[in-house]
Amino acid sequence: MLMGMGMTEKQGGSDVRANTTQAERIGESSSREYLITGHKWFLLRPMCDAFLILAQASKGLSCFFLPRLDSHGRVIHFH
Repeated sequence: MLMGMGMTEKQGGSDVRANTTQAERIGESSSREYLITGHKWFLLRPMCDAFLILAQASKGLSCFFLPRLDSHGRVIHFH
């Protein structure tokens, strides 16, 4: 599996603490699914199988695993 990264944002540069991308839990409190909303200035290896994305969650800056394909084998589009 090849992994890419989406960490840098225009306003923060290399200071990841300045990230403004938000992660909002979807569904019940026990759900492990999140809606990630924001802008990444640089996405490393866009052709990868999955990505590590930094976003602000309820308990602070967190790293999320974003697969390239959904459970039906369709490409997950992000823009």
